[in-house]
Formats: sequence, C-alpha cells, structure tokens
Amino acid sequence: MIPLRFCALFALASAALPALAAPPTVGGCQVFPADNHWNTPIDALPVHPRSTDWVATVGNTARLHADWGNNLADNFGIPFATVNGAHPASLIIPNAGAFDDESDNVPFPIPVDAPVEGGLGAPSGADRHVLVIETNNCILYELYQAFPVNGGTNWSATSWARFDLKTNGPLRQAGWTSADAAGLPIFPGLVRWEEVVAGEITHAIRMTAVQIWGRDAATGGQKYLWPGRHASGTNTSGARPPMGARFRLKASFDVTPYSQPTRVILTALKKYGFILADGGSNWFFQGVSSASWPDAVFSELGSIAGANFEAVNADAMQVDANSGQALVPAPTAFPRLANISTRMQVLTGNDVLIGGFIIGGSAPKTVVVRARGPSLVPFGIANALANPTLQLVSGATVIATNDDWGQAANAAAIQSSGFAPANAQESAVLATLAPGAYTAIVAGAGGTSGVGIVEVFEVDRLDMPLINIATRGQVLTGNDVMIGGFVIQGTRPQTVLVRARGPSLAAAGIANPLANPMLQLFAGASAIAVNDNWQSATNQAAVAASGFAPGNTLEAAILVTLPPGAYTAIVTGSDGGTGVGIVEVFAL
Repeated sequence: MIPLRFCALFALASAALPALAAPPTVGGCQVFPADNHWNTPIDALPVHPRSTDWVATVGNTARLHADWGNNLADNFGIPFATVNGAHPASLIIPNAGAFDDESDNVPFPIPVDAPVEGGLGAPSGADRHVLVIETNNCILYELYQAFPVNGGTNWSATSWARFDLKTNGPLRQAGWTSADAAGLPIFPGLVRWEEVVAGEITHAIRMTAVQIWGRDAATGGQKYLWPGRHASGTNTSGARPPMGARFRLKASFDVTPYSQPTRVILTALKKYGFILADGGSNWFFQGVSSASWPDAVFSELGSIAGANFEAVNADAMQVDANSGQALVPAPTAFPRLANISTRMQVLTGNDVLIGGFIIGGSAPKTVVVRARGPSLVPFGIANALANPTLQLVSGATVIATNDDWGQAANAAAIQSSGFAPANAQESAVLATLAPGAYTAIVAGAGGTSGVGIVEVFEVDRLDMPLINIATRGQVLTGNDVMIGGFVIQGTRPQTVLVRARGPSLAAAGIANPLANPMLQLFAGASAIAVNDNWQSATNQAAVAASGFAPGNTLEAAILVTLPPGAYTAIVTGSDGGTGVGIVEVFAL
C-alpha cells in the first residue's frame, strides 16, 4: 500500500536575530562570551513537548526558593573569591571516592582563606563548594566537597574543574562531572546583588530538583541535555527532567506587583531562565549572599509556584555538542510537529471521524482545522465523503461548527491563511485557541459516509507547539484503513512516538475495538518501521520509559528520531481484522 503524501503547505520567514546583551563580568573578566549558552536568551524558544511532565515532576505547587541570604553568619548561598595571576598554586588531594579521573588535574590557585559553601564547619557530606576566579587570565576554578589541608596551603576535594571564561569551550568531556552534577560551571549561574543593582541579570540561573532523568532506557547510558555533560542518578523515566534541562518563567506572568530587585530576577527568569544543574530541593536556585539583599526579595520569590514555569526546547541553540556557543535561532530552525492529519472511512453514529490535538505552551495559538472529502477524488480515493461537516470541541463545549467553508463568518481570513479547502463543500474552522486539548469531529452532511480527512494547520506562534494528534474511528481494510500524517519542521531531527490502540478502548466503553492493531510508518513510499505488539520492539524499554507506552500488549508503538519531512502512519488490523482504533503521534 502506498500512503498518502502529506506536505507542508507554508514557509516561514526567518526572523531578524536580536542583539545579545553584554556578558556579565567579575574582576574585569567577562563570564564567558556573549554568545555562550549561559548568556543567550531563551524567551523565543519553543516550549518543550515534555514541559507539562517536567514542571509537574519538579512541582506545580512547590514554591521558588532563593537559596542565599542577607545574614552572612548563616553561611547561605555559594560564595566565591578572586585572586590575581601571581597567586601560588595549591595541590588538590582526592577525597575518598573522588572523581579524580573526571577532574582537571592542573594547579589550582586556591587562597588559604577561600570561602566554603556552608562555612568551614559544614559537614563532610555537604556540597562545600569552593569557587575562585583568577582575574589576570580569567580562569574559573571550582571544587566540590572541598576541605583545606595544612592550613589551606593545599585542598582536598571530591571533584574539581577548571573553566576558561574567555572562550566557549570545549565543554567538559562528555560524561564528565565538574563541581556540579551536570558537568557545568557553577559561578555563571549565580544571582549576585551587584547585577540587581545594575538593573539587569544577563545570564541563566542555576537550579536544582529532586527527581532527575539519569539514564537512557534503551542504551543504559547517561541522559543529559546540552549544555549538560553529566547525568544524575539512574532513573529512566522521561517524565523527569534531565540535567541541562531549561526552564523559563512564562511570558504571561505579571512581574509588576513585585519590588524592583525581585522584578530584575523575574525578568531574567523570563529571558534567560533556569538550567537544571544539580540534584537538590525542588525549585531551589542559587546566588551569592550579601547584607544588601532586602528581606522582601526572599518572601516575594517564595510566593511563586512552579506552575508558572515551562520547559523549553533548546536543541536549535546548539552549534556543536562540544561547545558552549549558542545561537538565537530563527523560528524555522526549531524541530517540531507542524501540520497533522488523519484519513479514514467516516461512517455515522459513534463511527464518525474524531480527531484530537493538543496545543502546548502558555499562550493562545491560531489554527485552521479542516475536513476534506471531495478533493480526495483526484488522488484516486474511491467513495470520498461528498459533503463533510466539522465540529470543534473543547471538553463538552462546542467552539465552532462549519459545513461549507465559504459560508463561515471569517471565510476571508481562512482564505488568506493559505489553508482554505480546495472544494466549496469542504469544511474549515479558523480559531485562536488557548493551550489545551481539542477535538475535531468530522461527519457526512445528512448522515452520509465516505473517506474523509481531518487536518490541523498552524497559523502563528511557532513557540506554542502542536504536541500530538490522536484520531479515533473505524479501521477497515484496503483503502479504508486509518492513515495518519504529520510533518516535522525545522532544521534538526525530532523524536516522536507513534502508537496504534484498539483493545484498551474497551475500558472506555467503545464497542467493537480493533482487537490487534498493526502500525507502519512511512516517509513517502519508503517504509521506516513496522510494529505489531509494542513489547516486541527492539527499543521497547525506551517506549516504556517515554510515558506513552500503550496500555495493552497487543497494541503497537514506534519510537523513532526523524529528520524534517512528511511522514505517514498506517493502522491496520493484524490478519485483516477490523474495528475501532486510534492512531496517535507524540512529540518527545
């Protein structure tokens, strides 16, 4: 069987790239170049497909915690010291169980009185970070679980790392830790009072979380996202964020009620966001203590819940996996699901075509949903639905209905969108929708039946993604099987999970569910993958860890990373069986 070819019907113009702010400085040294990932805005990046899961894992109701203070005697926060190039070097002595094979075994100019996170009396199991910037050559030195030896002439540590602040890299060796679990430097992600006084924080901020995605379920290897270089823990659940994950405060969050110092921090969290850099308490983020910090900052920040954040997809920022250099990509660079559609036999009653889609992100998005039938005839489709009707529903609320698209009140806008159906008897709805789940119901006018297509097209807001489509209907045989199409846009690959369900529908009261669905994935006429029972897939562990494994062992799933292009998923009944099935595509 040759699947229908689904094509992207619109092109997106590259936006002008914004100018980057001057990088932060310390002791006359810039803290990495302006185009380093720490210093690159993420406010225009698309929402990550797993944003809802990751934010919920860190905690929707958990509050932000500014993990520093204004009473220096409390030893809160992460302190740092500066030295000049003439400062004598210290010998770093590995602690028991040290990661000395992943540490930088070069001279470290650590002062005898270098401040220790938590104070000199902090327990041995604490982080006890020591951060030192040598300001002649602009080199950052960081130690984890550091203790002075011989009065501070030498130091012991569990891991230690050196970073050249003048360059973008290379990053640490893949799989290596640093003084931080993610293999990142600590100092660039700290909030400092002098930045707030200057009126702007121009870098990302380091954060911690409890539950981390640490291992790839399929390979067992470390799971982290660029610019991270090292994982934390062994959990294989994709519902947890990995090290290197990026979060930002939603653009809709109103910062005006807060004091000026707090507004500076919140504005930075919108523009540069958080980087998940270490294990620790949820939504804790780090800074440098100072007596100048007002008490109001800590109480105001502590009133803000995690649900006000979203995870972003930073893939398109990456220039090289081993470099910290980052791009501010044009919208067309983002790997993402775009046009999504399903073709099948449209019957009557409960066997009409029911298409579901989800808009991710935190802002409204304009889409065109359309139902086609007559325009399928030139493709050789027998028994095309002669006059499709369309209902768009949110929950139990009908948002819009349409029979012939030219009769819509906003027909001119549908026409100018570029997505008007080719036949006057086909249907279309153009609507601006809030993030959430929607259902498009396609039926035949007057109770007629035939082959039809439901399609969803984006009109605006590339940063608010379509994150999946799920279509339910009768899976028959021959040309009347279920055919789902989707397009991946951008310049980089996108990982998707495609699944076909039948038996698990019985629990929802669906009569005559497809007993044993089989799934094929095509690019044009080329078969990419086929699956009958999902647990027979060679990467079934990764399917299970994705959070989207089917609920029944007889159901099918394909998890694959695909380059940009048009794809078709075909659902049939194993051994020619028929019944009600669902085809679903999830962006991961």
